[in-house]
Amino acid sequence: MPDIDARVQEAARRAAGEKTAAANSHAQELNMQSILQGRQGGSRTLAFLADYLRSALKLAMEAADATLVKFAPNNVFDYRESYAALIRRVSSELVEIFKSNGAVAIPFGRTSEHEVSELERALRSDGSALLEEFDLAHEASRPAHSQSSDAADDMRTAILRIYARDGKSHKINVLGRPYQAGALEAALGVKFDTEQRASAAKAFSELLSSSLLQPTHDDIADPENWLVITEKGKNALSTGTFDRLDGALNELSPSFVTMRRGAWATSLSVGMDAPRQAAHSGRELLAQVLRHLAPDLSNGERLTRKERVRIAIKQRPSGTSGTDVEVVEHAASLVDSLYNKLSGIAHGPGGRAEVNVLLRMVDLILELLLF
Repeated sequence: MPDIDARVQEAARRAAGEKTAAANSHAQELNMQSILQGRQGGSRTLAFLADYLRSALKLAMEAADATLVKFAPNNVFDYRESYAALIRRVSSELVEIFKSNGAVAIPFGRTSEHEVSELERALRSDGSALLEEFDLAHEASRPAHSQSSDAADDMRTAILRIYARDGKSHKINVLGRPYQAGALEAALGVKFDTEQRASAAKAFSELLSSSLLQPTHDDIADPENWLVITEKGKNALSTGTFDRLDGALNELSPSFVTMRRGAWATSLSVGMDAPRQAAHSGRELLAQVLRHLAPDLSNGERLTRKERVRIAIKQRPSGTSGTDVEVVEHAASLVDSLYNKLSGIAHGPGGRAEVNVLLRMVDLILELLLF
């Protein structure tokens, strides 16, 4: 299959490349016209060129998609990572076309950084939309075994999968840099901002401290950062349990582990509604675990959350604690408040910091309830 996969991917790249080359030729024509008319570097000219290149991204990816459907009609979704990487590659090429064919501030002769940044932001947004369209169109071809685990991907899962697939890899090649995407971004289908890359670095530290990854110590120049997955890491990858909280949730129901992983995975998404969706998943996980630990009474009477918390803490291995009941109740109230805030900004920017606090708070509450 690898040879077939490589040929299919190359065909998709060629299809996209033909559209990109056509866009470059047309951009050169537009640039020449603007020079002859004395409008090179004008705001209207640049805006028109930017809109054209955004359309070119869509055309290029439609061509790539059609090629994947032609050569791999039954397993298009297997090429999702390649498709996401191709979006980034084509977007980068289109930005270079923009710089070379019009984004010059006459008479100073330098790149107009504002227009370039605006185009980069627009292409990132368009790329995310194209990837969402790809997911919707080809979800049916997604392998059955991966629908639950891949949908619940978080950073630790993705990192371990990369090392299980590639063997020894340098941490920075996986983590990436602000100016160079790493294997982890390709696996998750996102472009990390500073906060996300810091979270990824923290995930590496957690995997190392848990002995799921370990340094090879066989490289002279950088022995600590060449890493391999351990047998313990392979086992964690196969079972989907990465820490003691995962293990405890798995004993209650494997679906709880999936929900936890899915909440963190959604928090990494670039979609504008992702923070609210992640917050909803985290809050729903907490509610379902509480209902599992303390079901409603046999007569149908519904328990309050505080009553469920009290019952759950009384049943935990470490025994009851009135103080912990109050701590959990206050923490749960904070989860509700953060969720309400995120719901209010669901259709605007921001929310990543709040949802990270909320999900960490949910983890803390679950730790108090289960240990």
